[in-house]
Amino acid sequence: AGYLSNARKWDWLSKKLLLSMLSEKPAVAVKEYRKFIQGEETQEVLGFFGKKNLPSVFGTDTFVQWVKDEFFERNRHQEVPQSWQLAPSIPDIKETVCQSYGIPITALAKTVRGQANEPRNLAIYLCRKLSREKLEDICKGFDLGSYSSVSSAVIRTETLLSNDNRLRKMLAEIRSKLSKGQAKT
Repeated sequence: AGYLSNARKWDWLSKKLLLSMLSEKPAVAVKEYRKFIQGEETQEVLGFFGKKNLPSVFGTDTFVQWVKDEFFERNRHQEVPQSWQLAPSIPDIKETVCQSYGIPITALAKTVRGQANEPRNLAIYLCRKLSREKLEDICKGFDLGSYSSVSSAVIRTETLLSNDNRLRKMLAEIRSKLSKGQAKT
C-alpha cells in the first residue's frame, strides 16, 4: 500500500528508487507496480520463500554470483551470519590460487614431506579465512587427514606472511581477484 499511496504517513518509505526501476514516468511506474503485485507467484518465488533458511540473495545463479563477487569482501561481518553466504567457495579459492600461480589444480593435491607447497598452503589459509567452511569440509577439499592439518597450514602461512613481502603481494592479488569475481575469467 505504501508504494501506491500519496498519504503523508508513507513519506518515510523510499518509493522513487523502486518505482523508477519499473518506468521513468511516475504514472506508468505505479501502473506497472500494481500489475506486478497482482501477478501470480512463480514456482521459483514460492520455492524460495518456502525454505527454512532463506539465503540473503534471491535471483538467478548469475545474479547471486555477481552479488557475491561485488559485495562479499567489504560487507562480511562476524555478527551477521547471512553476510558469509557471499563468501567464495573452496573450488573458487582453489581455482583462483591456481590461476595466480599458473599451475594446474592437481598441483594443490601434491604433498612431499618436508617440502612446502606454497600454493596449497595459501589456498588452505584462504579457505579458512574467507570461506567459513567447516574444518571437515576444508580437509575433504584438500585430502587432508585431520583438522589439525588445516590449522598447521594456516599457522605456517601466517608465519610466512609476516616475513615475506612477495607472499603478501600474492595474497593481496588473490584476495582482490576473489572479491572481484575474476576467478571465473
